[in-house]
Amino acid sequence: MKLNTNKASSAIANFQDFKTYGALSGDNVDGLSEWRGDSGLLSGEDKEQFVADSDKIRYVVKSYSTPIAWYARGKWYKVKQKFSVATSKHQGQLYKINE
Repeated sequence: MKLNTNKASSAIANFQDFKTYGALSGDNVDGLSEWRGDSGLLSGEDKEQFVADSDKIRYVVKSYSTPIAWYARGKWYKVKQKFSVATSKHQGQLYKINE
């Protein structure tokens, strides 16, 4: 479903697949135990966690091609890295999800 970026928080909280008219998206990968997503521009601790969780990720939120949050092992992981101004705005959409 195509959304305005302002409405993304609700889709994320409800694990709905979506794409915004910008570059924010959310995808269910539930049941794809062999899924190995692209880590985009992640580095350091965030990339290590993404790789460690990759076979357990059930939902991923991306800004452009970089994961900025994912749900795995029954909890949310939000990246700590900062990227562009646009991605920082996308990261702001994550405030409604529980850690």
